Amino acid sequence: MDIINTAYCIIISMRYKLNCLIKGLILIIAISISSYAYADDFVPKPIFPVQLEHEFPEAKETFEEIKKLILENYYTGDINEDALYWAAIKGMLRHISPPEKKDLATIWTASEYQKILDGLKGKQVSLGFKSSFNANDGSLTVTEVLPDSPAESVLELHDRILKINSNELKGMSLHELNALLEGDEGSKVTLTVNRGLDILDLTIKLE
Repeated sequence: MDIINTAYCIIISMRYKLNCLIKGLILIIAISISSYAYADDFVPKPIFPVQLEHEFPEAKETFEEIKKLILENYYTGDINEDALYWAAIKGMLRHISPPEKKDLATIWTASEYQKILDGLKGKQVSLGFKSSFNANDGSLTVTEVLPDSPAESVLELHDRILKINSNELKGMSLHELNALLEGDEGSKVTLTVNRGLDILDLTIKLE
């Protein structure tokens, strides 16, 4: 999916699925779900119970009524319906995120998400490689190794990066991936790479 043509992008790290929902010609919501390696006993619990423990009759009607009351009675006229829908989406995503990662489920506009991707690409270029983000397992697949770069004699095409400096990438946001690749010139980054049947720890110096 071309992110340039995406109106909004939601990245949700949960378990087992990759779903895309296309609504109309303008709005495309991409939901990327990364599988966890946790045993069932160690699956992070959401901040709030996902299943209601009480009855909630006419939930949709109640939502619409509350939205109507806010729009009609809020103390400032600066609030609008779009802002309330955005807040509702943010609230739903926060609701399903575990305490350990409160922003595990989040939403960005297409321009915000593109800036994150551009930042990731910039950091990778300084290391000498380009990669694609695999939403299904949270890994990075090397798509190009730049000539005369620090990565040239270290990485190979189609290497799958599983860890950065011993940090597993599963369930990480692109913000967190960017942070792991940051460093001063001359500092080193250790990548745990899946190459064929081998798992390798490879070190690259930032330039």
